[in-house]
Amino acid sequence: VWFFIPPNTSQPVTNHHKGLIPGLTVVMSDHIPISNNRESYPVPVENIVRLETCKGRTSVFTDDHQEHVFSYNIGEAEKYLTQNFFRSHHSHIINMKHIKRVQRGRVYLITLTCNTIVPVAAQRVSEFRKRFFGRPDKPENIHE
Repeated sequence: VWFFIPPNTSQPVTNHHKGLIPGLTVVMSDHIPISNNRESYPVPVENIVRLETCKGRTSVFTDDHQEHVFSYNIGEAEKYLTQNFFRSHHSHIINMKHIKRVQRGRVYLITLTCNTIVPVAAQRVSEFRKRFFGRPDKPENIHE
């Protein structure tokens, strides 16, 4: 299902508005379009555990342990994701539903259900605590 969202609004515009409204952003509601040199196909957002960019390529990792490499940069990919996702680092986006453990220390480390450990950038810790624990202050129930 495709929706077209005008800039600076959250109201979907119907398909027949495509090309009529300048600056429309195409958003896929339940899939992220994977496109590389050889093929294009949709991956259900609910199956995505994390995204990572490294050396100019972005990979989408799914709950069936598949890696899908595609041509969007991680910022472009972020536009297709729901509120369940969090940009933990400039090179990582995680699905909050797949968090298994949070370790605090000098750096916050998130262990996902696939057992991958992803860092939280220092400037994003407050936002992460607010989203994950429901508050930006230091949570007492997580031990270093």
